[in-house]
Amino acid sequence: PQGAPFAGAIVDGVTTLDPGQPATVSVNFDGTNVRFVFGLPRGSDGAQGPPGEVSAAQLAAAIADTARNPNTVGAFPGTFSDPPTKAEMDAYVAWNEARWQSAVR
Repeated sequence: PQGAPFAGAIVDGVTTLDPGQPATVSVNFDGTNVRFVFGLPRGSDGAQGPPGEVSAAQLAAAIADTARNPNTVGAFPGTFSDPPTKAEMDAYVAWNEARWQSAVR
């Protein structure tokens, strides 16, 4: 049978767990809201490199061959129905791939 309608979802708390522990979630329904409490593991401590500023050459090397000026991509010119058709999605994928290829050249 269908349950009672609810007004919203509320996160009551988030606890940081040690690295390697599995994430947890508890869910309760108070009659009006669905209430969540999450446990999320923090990432492992990574190797620390030497402190200091990044040179322009280091920055250029780090971003070499990444997308260039993605702000020029623009908005998708097509439309979507609800739900989208396969043809609409194929048109979007083709448009997006063309934009991506021109951005990385």
